[in-house]
Amino acid sequence: MRTRSCSKYGLILSLLILNGCAMLEKAGLGGTSDEATEPALQVTPAQPDTNTMASQNPSAGNDEPISNLDADVIRSVQAALNGRGFVVGRPDGRIGAQTILGIRLFKIARKMPVSDDITTRLLSELAVPQQ
Repeated sequence: MRTRSCSKYGLILSLLILNGCAMLEKAGLGGTSDEATEPALQVTPAQPDTNTMASQNPSAGNDEPISNLDADVIRSVQAALNGRGFVVGRPDGRIGAQTILGIRLFKIARKMPVSDDITTRLLSELAVPQQ
Protein backbone atom coordinates (compact mmCIF):
# COMPACT_ATOMS: atom_id res chain seq x y z
CA MET A 1 0.00 0.00 0.00
CA ARG A 2 2.90 2.37 0.69
CA THR A 3 4.09 2.06 -2.91
CA ARG A 4 0.62 2.91 -4.24
CA SER A 5 0.39 5.83 -1.84
CA CYS A 6 3.79 7.18 -2.91
CA SER A 7 2.95 6.84 -6.58
CA LYS A 8 -0.35 8.65 -6.00
CA TYR A 9 1.48 11.58 -4.38
CA GLY A 10 4.06 11.47 -7.15
CA LEU A 11 1.26 11.70 -9.69
CA ILE A 12 -0.30 14.65 -7.85
CA LEU A 13 3.06 16.41 -7.70
CA SER A 14 3.69 15.72 -11.40
CA LEU A 15 0.29 17.14 -12.30
CA LEU A 16 0.96 20.25 -10.22
CA ILE A 17 4.32 20.74 -11.94
CA LEU A 18 2.85 20.17 -15.41
CA ASN A 19 -0.01 22.56 -14.69
CA GLY A 20 2.48 25.20 -13.49
CA CYS A 21 4.62 24.76 -16.63
CA ALA A 22 1.56 25.02 -18.88
CA MET A 23 0.49 28.21 -17.11
CA LEU A 24 3.98 29.68 -17.54
CA GLU A 25 4.03 28.82 -21.25
CA LYS A 26 0.54 30.28 -21.72
CA ALA A 27 1.74 33.51 -20.09
CA GLY A 28 4.76 33.56 -22.42
CA LEU A 29 7.19 32.85 -19.58
CA GLY A 30 8.08 29.28 -20.53
CA GLY A 31 11.60 28.38 -21.60
CA THR A 32 12.29 28.33 -25.33
CA SER A 33 15.26 27.62 -27.53
CA ASP A 34 15.64 31.41 -28.03
CA GLU A 35 16.30 31.99 -24.33
CA ALA A 36 19.88 33.08 -24.92
CA THR A 37 18.83 35.91 -27.26
CA GLU A 38 15.91 37.20 -25.19
CA PRO A 39 16.53 39.52 -22.25
CA ALA A 40 15.93 37.99 -18.86
CA LEU A 41 12.56 38.76 -17.31
CA GLN A 42 12.85 40.42 -13.91
CA VAL A 43 9.97 39.56 -11.60
CA THR A 44 9.53 41.37 -8.32
CA PRO A 45 7.00 39.81 -5.97
CA ALA A 46 4.30 42.16 -4.74
CA GLN A 47 4.41 42.99 -1.06
CA PRO A 48 1.12 42.23 0.70
CA ASP A 49 -0.65 45.10 2.39
CA THR A 50 -0.49 43.88 5.98
CA ASN A 51 -2.90 46.55 7.22
CA THR A 52 -5.59 45.40 4.80
CA MET A 53 -4.92 41.73 5.54
CA ALA A 54 -5.12 42.30 9.30
CA SER A 55 -8.43 44.16 9.00
CA GLN A 56 -9.94 41.44 6.82
CA ASN A 57 -8.61 38.56 8.88
CA PRO A 58 -7.71 39.36 12.49
CA SER A 59 -5.92 36.03 13.03
CA ALA A 60 -3.92 36.26 9.77
CA GLY A 61 -0.66 36.77 11.64
CA ASN A 62 -1.27 33.99 14.17
CA ASP A 63 0.03 30.79 12.63
CA GLU A 64 0.64 28.83 15.81
CA PRO A 65 -0.27 25.13 15.81
CA ILE A 66 -3.34 24.24 17.85
CA SER A 67 -2.81 21.49 20.40
CA ASN A 68 -5.48 19.13 21.72
CA LEU A 69 -7.68 19.31 18.64
CA ASP A 70 -11.18 17.91 18.95
CA ALA A 71 -12.12 15.24 16.38
CA ASP A 72 -15.10 17.42 15.37
CA VAL A 73 -12.75 20.29 14.46
CA ILE A 74 -10.58 17.92 12.41
CA ARG A 75 -13.71 16.62 10.64
CA SER A 76 -14.74 20.22 9.90
CA VAL A 77 -11.28 20.98 8.48
CA GLN A 78 -11.43 17.84 6.32
CA ALA A 79 -14.91 18.72 5.05
CA ALA A 80 -13.83 22.32 4.32
CA LEU A 81 -10.74 21.12 2.42
CA ASN A 82 -12.88 18.66 0.41
CA GLY A 83 -15.34 21.45 -0.36
CA ARG A 84 -12.57 23.66 -1.71
CA GLY A 85 -11.19 20.96 -4.00
CA PHE A 86 -8.35 19.74 -1.77
CA VAL A 87 -9.64 16.19 -1.56
CA VAL A 88 -8.64 14.51 1.68
CA GLY A 89 -11.13 11.65 1.64
CA ARG A 90 -14.02 10.97 3.99
CA PRO A 91 -13.98 13.30 7.02
CA ASP A 92 -13.16 10.89 9.85
CA GLY A 93 -11.69 13.21 12.49
CA ARG A 94 -8.21 11.68 12.22
CA ILE A 95 -5.19 13.38 10.69
CA GLY A 96 -3.72 10.98 8.16
CA ALA A 97 -1.52 11.30 5.09
CA GLN A 98 -4.33 12.60 2.85
CA THR A 99 -5.34 15.25 5.39
CA ILE A 100 -1.73 16.40 5.78
CA LEU A 101 -1.32 16.61 2.01
CA GLY A 102 -4.55 18.60 1.73
CA ILE A 103 -3.44 20.99 4.48
CA ARG A 104 -0.05 21.52 2.83
CA LEU A 105 -1.52 22.07 -0.66
CA PHE A 106 -4.14 24.49 0.71
CA LYS A 107 -1.43 26.47 2.52
CA ILE A 108 0.69 26.59 -0.64
CA ALA A 109 -2.29 27.79 -2.69
CA ARG A 110 -3.05 30.51 -0.11
CA LYS A 111 0.63 31.52 0.19
CA MET A 112 0.65 30.63 3.87
CA PRO A 113 3.68 29.24 5.74
CA VAL A 114 3.65 25.54 4.89
CA SER A 115 3.45 22.98 7.69
CA ASP A 116 1.45 19.88 8.56
CA ASP A 117 -0.22 21.63 11.48
CA ILE A 118 -3.76 22.87 11.89
CA THR A 119 -3.31 26.48 12.99
CA THR A 120 -5.67 29.26 14.00
CA ARG A 121 -4.95 30.93 10.66
CA LEU A 122 -5.83 27.74 8.77
CA LEU A 123 -9.12 27.50 10.66
CA SER A 124 -9.82 31.14 9.87
CA GLU A 125 -9.00 30.71 6.15
CA LEU A 126 -11.27 27.65 5.99
CA ALA A 127 -13.99 29.41 8.04
CA VAL A 128 -13.94 26.58 10.59
CA PRO A 129 -14.79 27.66 14.16
CA GLN A 130 -12.26 26.74 16.82
CA GLN A 131 -13.98 24.91 19.66
